Amino acid sequence: MSREIKPCKMKYESVPVKIEADLGSWLVENAPATAVTLLAFDLDGLIWGKIESGKLIIAHEHAVPLNADTLQEARLFGKNGELHIWRVNGNLQAQTITDDINGKGDEYIDESQILWGDHAEPIGGSEFSLMSDGVQGLYHAVPLPSEKIPTKKEGGYRPLRLQVRHYLVEDELGQARIGFSRLVKVTAVEEAKNGA
Repeated sequence: MSREIKPCKMKYESVPVKIEADLGSWLVENAPATAVTLLAFDLDGLIWGKIESGKLIIAHEHAVPLNADTLQEARLFGKNGELHIWRVNGNLQAQTITDDINGKGDEYIDESQILWGDHAEPIGGSEFSLMSDGVQGLYHAVPLPSEKIPTKKEGGYRPLRLQVRHYLVEDELGQARIGFSRLVKVTAVEEAKNGA
């Protein structure tokens, strides 16, 4: 993925955090319409999830539960926006970032980050795959079916990519810097011929 600067119109808004039911329902209710993938960090581990039919689904048997009391950070993200919630001094805060890539006034660059995992196993008929890497014994359940994740029996190639969008702002000296970042999507890619 190139680091080309592209135009857009970005909108950043604070979101009041008042969780009356469960955290999953609050995330779904407050996320931008195109946000369909969850990446959360809890005191007990990492949680992947996705929205299906208006409900947040996580691979419960392979993930810690989504809990507002132990949540450290979560991002519910998609094509045009993200809901980001995080903990500061024991309290949860939240914001949304949305963009219109056909708009003007702001600029962004996209970055593709390699995610951990060189082997995918299906999780019983679900749309999640259990990813492992070498012999470390660490796993995470990503919201992609295993048949869409190209892996090799001998391992070593990490096919998962997390697309991150960085919005550029100008500092007081007129220099461009990254002002905000959000997640866009998680995908799996084939190994390039040059081994990349």
